[in-house]
Amino acid sequence: MTAAIEDAADLAAAARHIVGCLEATAVLSEAGATWQAEVVIGIDDGAPVIRYGDIGCTLYDGTAGVALALAAAGSVEIAGGAVRHALAGAETLVSQDRLGLFDGATGIAVAAMQVGCAADDEVLLERAAALARRIGRCLDVAVSGRPAAVDCDLIGGLSGTVLGLLSLAERVGDDELLASLTQAGHRLADAAEPQLWGSAWPSGSAGPPLLGLAHGAAGIVLALGELAALTGDGRLASAAWEGQEYERGWYDADRVDWPDLREIEAGADPSNWMTAWCHGALGIGSSRLRMHALVGDSLSQAEVSAALQAARDCTVRVGTSLRNGTVSDCSACHGLAGVVELLLIAAHALEVEEHARAARRVAGLMLQLRRSAQAWPCGLPGAGEGPGLMTGTAGIALTLLRAAGATDVPTPLLPGPARW
Repeated sequence: MTAAIEDAADLAAAARHIVGCLEATAVLSEAGATWQAEVVIGIDDGAPVIRYGDIGCTLYDGTAGVALALAAAGSVEIAGGAVRHALAGAETLVSQDRLGLFDGATGIAVAAMQVGCAADDEVLLERAAALARRIGRCLDVAVSGRPAAVDCDLIGGLSGTVLGLLSLAERVGDDELLASLTQAGHRLADAAEPQLWGSAWPSGSAGPPLLGLAHGAAGIVLALGELAALTGDGRLASAAWEGQEYERGWYDADRVDWPDLREIEAGADPSNWMTAWCHGALGIGSSRLRMHALVGDSLSQAEVSAALQAARDCTVRVGTSLRNGTVSDCSACHGLAGVVELLLIAAHALEVEEHARAARRVAGLMLQLRRSAQAWPCGLPGAGEGPGLMTGTAGIALTLLRAAGATDVPTPLLPGPARW
């Protein structure tokens, strides 16, 4: 017991150190707080183009995400400044029809609501609710009619917007919002196309529809499942089941994972594999944990077991690589923080304390990686430490706080009403 307490204290101390660095490097002005860092400004020949500048306002790697992590650590003043900066940027995002959760206006509304609750700031809470209601009205326009294609994914598409607004619906208290979300759910169901197994959502590339939580079936299934549970809509439940059937048809028992289908030719065998939140077992396992809680089916339970085994295998690989002198990514999106979060979600969903203890052990490995690299290994290749939630130190701090039991802020890696 003493060792576990000391481990938790070490994790919380590491998180507080990150928060102190974020506070010290914040660029403060009357408009709020932001940070300067290396950021991606585009893609050239498949590789990210990086420049140094303002991090922007989104949840994924901008001030909304940093604000969420700072509020979880109790740094509500800087968090408030960061979310004000994000809210100012939300106006532009809405005007550009960028409503998504991680790279659009919905994520800013989610962060503003959480920071407002942490700071007991009624003005901020009302601004968050007003933004959510505005996004709901825009959503009505976006899903009405039948355009040729609709972006369905979790990061910037319809499913992420649905999940983000569902997490806010109770506080927003707008009956019209639920109607808008249900209509959006039916649009998601309409966009699915039959496959050899189940149905899936085309990504626009030549290959098969994608898998995983960030851009593939698992994220869309999660949105459909949450809506079906809330409304009792059988069509949405059926669409969620069909999406799971498609995804489980790609599971590889020998690799204990699902493939990354982003660069696969039609009809070819998969060659790319990631055990990450964005692509692979970590995100899929998180989605299935929630679906099992909502539906209770044995197939989701089996996939949860597979995902947890994949998380353990990933941890072993990272530890072995570290002993051989190679430092691995610690970020939430595609690093070791994703393993920690899957284990913490499992601890909540299954009420199994051993998963929480395993999460603390993996978080301890993150500290070892930090000591070895003498900096936090983050998720933007070639860019060093960055402050963002999903690829940088803010997300690492939030995961460490959650693993230490030092905050009750739910993980942004499982969006929606679960609050795990």
